[in-house]
Amino acid sequence: MQIRQFVPADLPTLKRMTIEAFDGVSIDQGIEQVHGEINGHDWQWRKARHLDDDLRRDPRGIFVLAGDSNEPLGYVSTWCDRDAGIGNCSITPRSARGPAALVAGVD
Repeated sequence: MQIRQFVPADLPTLKRMTIEAFDGVSIDQGIEQVHGEINGHDWQWRKARHLDDDLRRDPRGIFVLAGDSNEPLGYVSTWCDRDAGIGNCSITPRSARGPAALVAGVD
């Protein structure tokens, strides 16, 4: 495994990871459960767009944990909403080392 710079071909996979990681804990998902879809879009569509926003703000600020075949296993966005104290980080459940590999680095 290695940590590498984001490339545009990663985007669909990272969006899928984001949706999987936030299923059951997304604020937008909770709102949708009470009020239904908003403006014709579900919570997954809105959550995946956060990556688009991060890329617009800092295109070189997303780093990918890649497996032996260079496939994305997780990612971190270095952009952070300092006022809200949040950013984006997702790890696929397929990663044998789990979140610790991205947080601690890869040996």
